[in-house]
Amino acid sequence: GGTSIIMHGHGLESFQNVASKCRFGALVMQATYLNETTLLCETPRVHAPIRMVLELSNNGVDFLDTGFYFSFHKSIFLSSVYPSSVVHGSPTNLTLSGTNFQHVNTTNMFCKYQLTRTSTSLDASTSIAPYFTTIVDIWNETHATCPSPALDVGRYVVSLGSQTDMSTIGGVLLISVPRSTIRRSMPTSCPNTGTSLPIRIHGNNFRNAPNVTCVFGDDKEGKEGKEALSLARFLSSTMMECVPPKFAAGLTNLKLRFGSLITETNSIPFTMYTTPNVLLLSPNRGTTRGGTSVVVSGTNFFPSSLSYCRFGTSWVPTSYVNSTTIICEAPAHYSANVHVDVTMNGVDFTGRKETRRISFRYDEAPTVRRAQ
Repeated sequence: GGTSIIMHGHGLESFQNVASKCRFGALVMQATYLNETTLLCETPRVHAPIRMVLELSNNGVDFLDTGFYFSFHKSIFLSSVYPSSVVHGSPTNLTLSGTNFQHVNTTNMFCKYQLTRTSTSLDASTSIAPYFTTIVDIWNETHATCPSPALDVGRYVVSLGSQTDMSTIGGVLLISVPRSTIRRSMPTSCPNTGTSLPIRIHGNNFRNAPNVTCVFGDDKEGKEGKEALSLARFLSSTMMECVPPKFAAGLTNLKLRFGSLITETNSIPFTMYTTPNVLLLSPNRGTTRGGTSVVVSGTNFFPSSLSYCRFGTSWVPTSYVNSTTIICEAPAHYSANVHVDVTMNGVDFTGRKETRRISFRYDEAPTVRRAQ
């Protein structure tokens, strides 16, 4: 019940009194005179779907058959909306779930969005705002779709209703969140084997949502390139983390994809490289004082400001010669054999998986007591 019905006709001046009634079957309701051609009636509440004849009376006793019938159906119920979050300013196709959707009259029914909270933090006090409306497409008894408008940040109640009637059917919560953006990654490159250490992605407005993935691949407009995905881990609103997947070596792009929001961030450049391999040190020993210039021979070296040699636990920068040669200056160390590994990104070192690792021998420096 409670649905307002507008009836149009002629010669309705006699209904300008409190005795005017509408009758739905045997149920009598008050009629409201609007003008000489228009009356308004509110439907009664019934307990089961039914079709009733609609009658009018200007004295509450004598009823005139209008020749029209009014059908009552089961109440429409909204239970959920997917996705439950959308990105600020981005229209999104929403799926509404519920019951009895087959009774919706799509010619005058719309999805309605009403802002209830108006803060970027989504925690402000409740405030009532006008409705935004979009068309509704009924799929079946339990599902319908609506395209959301470009909503500002905030919390919205999604319901069904006409464009002019303030009454609505149901109401489920939809949150419009700020757009997430990436500023940079640390490091900006990694081995392409899928076994590197996690990279950290820095940006703004990250959310702790399910099914967030790091997407590596070419996203040039009009070009469908290969993509590789890895699950992202939320650290804070400005930082995410993921382990890069196995991917082809070369320059590519990195972005975040929010599965629950069905949206993506901007892309930034990222480099996948073939893992270097250390084969030989020349010389392979030096004094504990350090300073020995060591030529490192191997494969897959390239110029990088984050390239280091690691002698045991001590890091020293490298000098790039070519793809098979770099030079490092051995740091000071006590007398021992130490493993020497190389990183090209300041994070991932060689030697993590190799069973045979290259060693450098530190010897005590000779001491000259007297010369004659």
